[in-house]
Amino acid sequence: MVSIRSTAVVDTGTIRQSAEIRAERMVVSPAQVLAGIEQATLLKRLPVAADTARLAAFLASDGARTLTGAIVNASSGSWSSGWRCWPWAWPG
Repeated sequence: MVSIRSTAVVDTGTIRQSAEIRAERMVVSPAQVLAGIEQATLLKRLPVAADTARLAAFLASDGARTLTGAIVNASSGSWSSGWRCWPWAWPG
């Protein structure tokens, strides 16, 4: 079994909705919320659904036949999960 660990996949409805809710609470735009999440990653970019789909296709292929019991980190280097953990979301 192989698992994929991702971070906010920005082109999904769930993340867009979460960004809108967080933006309203923080009195910023949803784009600013997503930019903050993006800046909290080592690669300074967020994955899109196609990135995760390509990875899943590879992991299901013969090219990954020797991988077992692995968790593939596809989080763009996100250092944490959860809105409260990102510095741009800290109060004050």
